[in-house]
Amino acid sequence: MAMREESKLSQTYWGSMSRFGVDGAVIDPSDIRGYKNAYIKAYRDAKIAGAIASLDKNSCILDFGCGTGNITKHLNSLEMRAVGIDIAFDLLALHTGNAALLQYDGGRIPFRNDSFDAIASYTVLNHILNEQHLLEVLCELGRVLKPGAPYVCIEQTRRIATIKKIMDGEHKKQRCIQDFISLFSEAGLRVEQVQPFRAGHFPLIYPVRYGFVPQSMFPLLFKIDKWYSSLLCRLPIDYFDTLFMLRKPA
Repeated sequence: MAMREESKLSQTYWGSMSRFGVDGAVIDPSDIRGYKNAYIKAYRDAKIAGAIASLDKNSCILDFGCGTGNITKHLNSLEMRAVGIDIAFDLLALHTGNAALLQYDGGRIPFRNDSFDAIASYTVLNHILNEQHLLEVLCELGRVLKPGAPYVCIEQTRRIATIKKIMDGEHKKQRCIQDFISLFSEAGLRVEQVQPFRAGHFPLIYPVRYGFVPQSMFPLLFKIDKWYSSLLCRLPIDYFDTLFMLRKPA
């Protein structure tokens, strides 16, 4: 019951977010100029690409909670065979291109056991507030992963977990790293790497937001952001995008 109710609310919320466009709907809807979202998207894509670099070309990857399909498109550009699933048709409808995108009901993932060589997701688990629902989702992800395959997820974490209202009709839960690790382990997924890499209020994001930093400088900012995050992630002063490298036991 908790899964069905929460999925229905999420579907309504994310459908309403589609009005903010391809990037604003799934990153920062208040970023009117788009520079901040371009930075976050580029950094996110670079982290995911690095995490799956050891996979063979044409590996089959599930983009879980794909939203507008940007990560699915990025994975395909890396010569992978990616398919995206999301509960919000209005987000899927914003995608331009020929990526394989599928709407599902937020419950059972519509693929057979051991279907995928890898799974990727970006700040999807943050929006599942109920712990039992999240555990059920993680077990589903483990079911469709091949034995020994990786799951790369990026989630917002805090030193002290908190539920934050982001817009009318939706909340997100920024859990602490250990809470995520415990849930992953309970779902049978082995945690291989945990890396906070982007601070929610990284000081240099503000000149980026107003267009004072050219995209050619982004790789340097990524390094500074990662260093800054590694220093401050243990303090209860901000949230951090954290990369979790998980694996289904062989």
